[in-house]
Amino acid sequence: MTLLLKTITRNSLVALVSKFFVKLISFVFTILIARTLGESEFGRYALIWSYVTIFATCSDFGLGMYTIRELAKGQANSKYLAENIIVFRLMLALATVLLIGLTSFFIGYTPQMFWHIVLASTTLFIYAVQDPLDSILQANERVDWSSLLRIVGQFIFIGLGAIFLLLGGGITGLIAASLCNTFISAVLSWYLVQKYLGGLEWHIEPKIWFTLLKAALPFGIIGLALNWSQELDTVMLSFFWPDEVIGWYNAAYNLILGMVIISNSFNVALYPTMSKENSRNTIGLHRLYKRIFKYLFMASFPLAVGFFMLSRPIILTFYGEAFAPAILPLSILAWLLPMVFVSEFLRYTALVVGQEKKAATAILLASLVNMILNLLFIPRYGLLAASVTTLITEAFLVSLYLWQLRVEISIISMGSVVWKPALAASLMAVILLLFSFMPFILAIILAGSTYIGILFLLGDLGAEETGILRELFTRHVPVVSNQ
Repeated sequence: MTLLLKTITRNSLVALVSKFFVKLISFVFTILIARTLGESEFGRYALIWSYVTIFATCSDFGLGMYTIRELAKGQANSKYLAENIIVFRLMLALATVLLIGLTSFFIGYTPQMFWHIVLASTTLFIYAVQDPLDSILQANERVDWSSLLRIVGQFIFIGLGAIFLLLGGGITGLIAASLCNTFISAVLSWYLVQKYLGGLEWHIEPKIWFTLLKAALPFGIIGLALNWSQELDTVMLSFFWPDEVIGWYNAAYNLILGMVIISNSFNVALYPTMSKENSRNTIGLHRLYKRIFKYLFMASFPLAVGFFMLSRPIILTFYGEAFAPAILPLSILAWLLPMVFVSEFLRYTALVVGQEKKAATAILLASLVNMILNLLFIPRYGLLAASVTTLITEAFLVSLYLWQLRVEISIISMGSVVWKPALAASLMAVILLLFSFMPFILAIILAGSTYIGILFLLGDLGAEETGILRELFTRHVPVVSNQ
C-alpha cells in the first residue's frame, strides 16, 4: 500500500471519527432543539440559517478552498496568502452582512425574524478569520487539529445552547451559542497556527486582492451554487407554506446531510494531500479513483436503503408524532445519499486537477434547474416538490460531472464497481422487510451484518481492506507530517 493511500486513509479516519462524533452529539442536540422549539419555531430557526447560508459565499467567494490548494502545493506566491485573505474577507463579510440585512428587510420578514437573521449573519465576521486559519491547518495536513477544534466548538455550542434553551432564550439563545462557538474556535486556531506552524506575517498587499478574487472565483461560484441548491428550497417554502412545513422538511433533510459526513470527511482529508500529489505524479492518482468509487458506493447504498425502509420509525422515534409529515420527504431524500457521495468526490477531483471552471459550470446549471423546478412546483406541492426537486438536481449534477471528468475516470468501469454493493443492499432491504416487526435498532444491526457478510461472500471486502486497517495502525506507519 502506498504512503499516499496511508496518509489519505489516516487523515480520513481522523476526520471521519471526529465528524461522526460531532454529528452524533449535534444530532442529539438537534432533536432536543426540535422538541423544545416545536415544529413551527424549529422551522423558523432553520429558515434563519438557510437565509444566511445562501448569501454566505459572498463573504468568501471561494477563497477558503483556493487557500487550501495553494498552501498545500507550497507555491512561492502563497507567502502571506492567508493574512491577506483574512483582511480581504473581513471587508467582504461587512458587505455581505449589509446585503443580508437589506434583502431580508425588503422581503418583509417580521421584525423579530429580521433581527435574528442579522444577528446570525455576524458569524461571517468570525469565519473570515477562522476559515483561513483552518485552511493553514488543513494545508499542512493537520486534519487532527482541525477535527479537534470542531469537536471543542460543538461542545461549546451544545453546552451554551442547552443552557440558553433551559433559560427560555429560544432562537436568540441558540444564535448566541453559535457565535460563541465560532469565536472560541477561531481563537484556538490562531493559537495553534502561531505556536506550531510559524504564525502569521502581516504583510498586507491590497493590490493582490483582485488577483486572488479572480483566481478563487470558480471556487466561489461552486460554493454559491451549492448553497443555493441546498438552501433555496427552505427559503422558497417560507414564501408559500407555514413555518411547520419548513420544520418537517429540515428535520428529514438534516438526517440525510448528517450521513454525508462519511464522504465529506474523506474528501476533506483527500483534498490537500491529492492537490500536493497532483503537482508531482498524476498516474498514481488515477489508480486510486476506482478504489475510492468502490468505497463510496459500499458506504452509501446501505444508508439509502436503511433510511428508505425505516423512515417512519426513524422520524417517530427521534422527533415524535408532531414531525410525522417528515416521513415522506425522508423516504425520498434517502436516495440522495449515493448521488451526493459521488458528486462530492467528483467535485473535489475537478478541483484537484485544476478543472474548477468546469465544476462551477456544472453546479451553476444544476442550481438553475433546481431554482426553476422549485419555482414551478413548491407553491403547489410543498414538501413533496422540495424533496423530489433536490433528488432530480443531484442526479443532473452527477451526470454533468461524469461527462466533464470522463477522461480522468475512464479507468473506472461503473458497472463492475456498483453491482456488488447494489446487490448486497437489495438483499439487505429484503431482510429489513422480513424483520420489520423487530425494534428498528435491532433490525439495523441485523441488516447491516447481512450487508457486510454478503460483500465478503462476493469478494468486495477482504484481505485488501483488512491489510489497509492493519497497516494503518501499526507503529511503523509514519505519522502525517505537519511540514
